[in-house]
Amino acid sequence: MIKGIIFDLTGVLLDEKEEPVKENLPLLKELHGRYKIGILSNRGSFENQKESALAIYHFVEAVSLSGETGFAKPQKESYEDILLRLDLSSAEAVFIDDLQENVEGALRAGLWAIHYRDPSQLREELQASGVQINLKNHD
Repeated sequence: MIKGIIFDLTGVLLDEKEEPVKENLPLLKELHGRYKIGILSNRGSFENQKESALAIYHFVEAVSLSGETGFAKPQKESYEDILLRLDLSSAEAVFIDDLQENVEGALRAGLWAIHYRDPSQLREELQASGVQINLKNHD
């Protein structure tokens, strides 16, 4: 049973301009409180993070940054680190990333993984993974 959702940061929750992907904010709100939410990113740190991006962290329970852990996706240890921080097994989590190589790394680490392309596709694939979710994008 899925108990946690792990998001890549840039490309899924933040766009290339470091602004929140506004269509995914309602999804975070919907998942918050029902699932453990984590971020796994190959960022070095959150220095210079835009103020507008801070809204997403309200819904997140754990963050794993490669600059802090020394492990970058798609290394197995990066996935293991965020699972440990969320107190989840690999079978209990879904990982979402816009880069196929990171999705493949998550699959090798035993997670359910989704290659992110757009918000509606993400909702559909989360539901297919067993996540209880509304398929309509709502506020």
